[in-house]
Amino acid sequence: MRRLISPRFNLHFRSKSTLKPPPPPPPQEPIKDDEDPPYKDLPLQPHRRKPFKTPLPLLIRRHRRHPPSPDNGLLHPHLLPLSHSLYSSYLSLLRSLPSLHPLLHRCLLCSSLHVGLHPHLIRTCPSSPSALHRWSPAEPIHALRLPDSYHLFDRASHPRVTHTARAHPRAPAVVELCVQAGLDLEEYPTRRRTRPVYSVGGRTVDFEGEPEPQPKPVTEAELGIGVGGPQAALDWWLAMRAGAEALMEVYKVWTCGYCEEVQVGPKGHNVRRCRARGHQFRAGLHAWQEATVDDVVPPNYVWHVRTEDARRPMVHELRRYYGMAPAVVELCVQAGAAAPREFVSMMRADVVAPESDEFDLVA
Repeated sequence: MRRLISPRFNLHFRSKSTLKPPPPPPPQEPIKDDEDPPYKDLPLQPHRRKPFKTPLPLLIRRHRRHPPSPDNGLLHPHLLPLSHSLYSSYLSLLRSLPSLHPLLHRCLLCSSLHVGLHPHLIRTCPSSPSALHRWSPAEPIHALRLPDSYHLFDRASHPRVTHTARAHPRAPAVVELCVQAGLDLEEYPTRRRTRPVYSVGGRTVDFEGEPEPQPKPVTEAELGIGVGGPQAALDWWLAMRAGAEALMEVYKVWTCGYCEEVQVGPKGHNVRRCRARGHQFRAGLHAWQEATVDDVVPPNYVWHVRTEDARRPMVHELRRYYGMAPAVVELCVQAGAAAPREFVSMMRADVVAPESDEFDLVA
């Protein structure tokens, strides 16, 4: 009988000191105008929890090496112009959206939207037994749908709203982010500090005496708010997302991992209002995690209606040939604006959908 002989492997181990670090990734070249835009697939709804912005093992390792320090209450002067520009884009977008003419429909059973003359017949409603949406006319302002956040008068000494103070005033998360970054508004007063706040023995110690006089609120004339057409509204929406993402690198924003609640500040609030998955095991508390720009300025994806599909409603059988786009982008594109390069591939403008009686003949 032939005996099987296992092969020998010569393993050479090296110490950690001799191991070389991996080479850095090559730099990415900018996309030229004559090249195709980067591919972006259709967005998928998470079944359980939102993905973490930073991987969880990296968060744990970073917390062990460098424990988070409390917010000292001071502003970053280099971000003051950005907060004013972000608030100006927000107000300009609010005043420009009502002037857009494309029809907007919203579902009475869920939060879905549709931009176009004929509402689609795609069965994606989670609250309907037949999965068909129940449409009703809506205003263009419903395409924005920004989340609210609790307003903090002093984010250093009172960074968390308790459940007993759930009647605390709320503001749009974009506006609250601008206020905490240095924007002074009359309807949202905020304490501005000139001396930092320290944490001694786990307690916040404020060495500042009497509060100094606060700066005067900013007027709309100083911000340069304007009203424009569809292209200007689209540019303001993109500028608002870019400005919010830049401010979120310095000022913390939290979101619930299971619902759409957002809180701007050093900590998340303790109001027990979560009704999403597993809220019974959390006693109604939110599962806070690091927020992304899609949580502060949600894209609210809708089905993209091409010119050849505008005369008839979109059907469920041909959904694989349809593209999607953010609601504001779709609203502005149908009003005459040019589609942004980062959403061209997601809109699938180069895909030809078959007829309703030909979809079963296509591979």
